[in-house]
Amino acid sequence: MEPTSKNDAVDSSRSDESGLTGQHGAMDCFLLGSGGTMPMPHRRLTSMAIRHDGRIFLFDCGEGTQVPYKEAHLGVRNLALVAISHLHADHILGLPGMLMLRARMPDPTPLTVLGPPNIGRFRDSAS
Repeated sequence: MEPTSKNDAVDSSRSDESGLTGQHGAMDCFLLGSGGTMPMPHRRLTSMAIRHDGRIFLFDCGEGTQVPYKEAHLGVRNLALVAISHLHADHILGLPGMLMLRARMPDPTPLTVLGPPNIGRFRDSAS
């Protein structure tokens, strides 16, 4: 939801009782890729990770996302959520690679995959 006025925006420089800032620690954002169509050596496909309270939230998962994810040293065990915005190849084809990366771990933590209708079918066929 976009703020409707300046007063609705959260000021991240101050701590308040809502728990949105300060109390729970920092939030780090990692732009893992912003390209489209096909991965290039210096421009990877769409993906962004957010680290907050030791958990990783991955938004979109373009082809080859596991490479910049590993380069950023985010930790596969901490991956709690993958949110897919839509089912275009440049936003989803990295999901099988991320699932395979997790499958190599002993006792992986639960992973939530969010997305549009049929994301579950794609996830199940990829794993």
